[in-house]
Amino acid sequence: ETVLPTKINEYLAVGKPVVSTELPSVREFNDRHKILTLTPTTPEAFLRAIEEALQAPDDATARSRRRAVAALADWSSRLEKMCAIIERHLAAGSDAFHAR
Repeated sequence: ETVLPTKINEYLAVGKPVVSTELPSVREFNDRHKILTLTPTTPEAFLRAIEEALQAPDDATARSRRRAVAALADWSSRLEKMCAIIERHLAAGSDAFHAR
């Protein structure tokens, strides 16, 4: 429940519409980006959501927006953010990065 599935970003990166169950982290991601189709976990609801996603606009603008959201969390971006956090802690002399 605390993980944002990596596949979501991969699907968005290729411009595909994404249907996902309503995991808390996925819901939070979608609250920020309004890019996914979320559904309860029942098979009927999931199938309906897929059918809706297939009917949604899939033009160049929609694909470009999906790719832009994916770019916000690509691996290079994630690595840069992690390095910045580590560097801040090291510069502050944080014990979090020193062996005990």
